[in-house]
Amino acid sequence: MNRTYILLLIVLFFQMFAISQTNQEDQFLQKIGILDSIYSKSLNEHRKIYVQFPADYNPASSQKYPVLYVLDGEVLLPAVYSVHSFYSGGFMPEMIIVGISNSNNRIRDLTTSNVTEMYGMPFEQENGKAANFSKFIETELIPFVENKYPVTSFRTLIGHS
Repeated sequence: MNRTYILLLIVLFFQMFAISQTNQEDQFLQKIGILDSIYSKSLNEHRKIYVQFPADYNPASSQKYPVLYVLDGEVLLPAVYSVHSFYSGGFMPEMIIVGISNSNNRIRDLTTSNVTEMYGMPFEQENGKAANFSKFIETELIPFVENKYPVTSFRTLIGHS
């Protein structure tokens, strides 16, 4: 009996060790979406996006789908996908969901004005560049998605800041 417990503990230890060694991008509760990226002149950087196709997507079909853009895509895409899956089947149309990564420059991209002080302390992180991020979405990301993926011009944006 004790050998069984010891063996179980050893297996659990190695399993936890193996999980802790995985790549940070692979640490999702639910892994969805394919990873893609686009270089942005507006932001002067590459930006990761995660693209989730509808369950009935067929690459051989000419069907096009509405597109849903999700800010903080690396975090919120699984939740949005789960909600969409729950409500599809008559409540919501099938759609392509594009999660936009905001992991590297979230404060810069999602603040509309320049912040110099926070909680009475100097704030020196780059910020106040939401206009550039909006320009990226409008002039670079949307055309990129519309040229590469089977989407219609019906678009929705979900996010918070």
